[in-house]
Amino acid sequence: MNVKGFLMEDEQGQEFVVVCQKPYWQPGKAFALRGWQRRRMVPLEHTGQELRDMTRGVRSTLNDLLQRLPRASGKHEY
Repeated sequence: MNVKGFLMEDEQGQEFVVVCQKPYWQPGKAFALRGWQRRRMVPLEHTGQELRDMTRGVRSTLNDLLQRLPRASGKHEY
């Protein structure tokens, strides 16, 4: 199973997608941000500083999510 991305919403109610990318597409990058509107992705139109702030928020949120997920113990629980 693959994670394709995460649909997220900021404090202003704007939705965007964190798209997981294969490392060989853009070396050094694991994800990309795309806007989300009515079930389709659209280009994000923000200043560089706004995008950096969004990226910081995304990283923090994903880090919180990953910290809360149970660690794999080799035993499957369904």
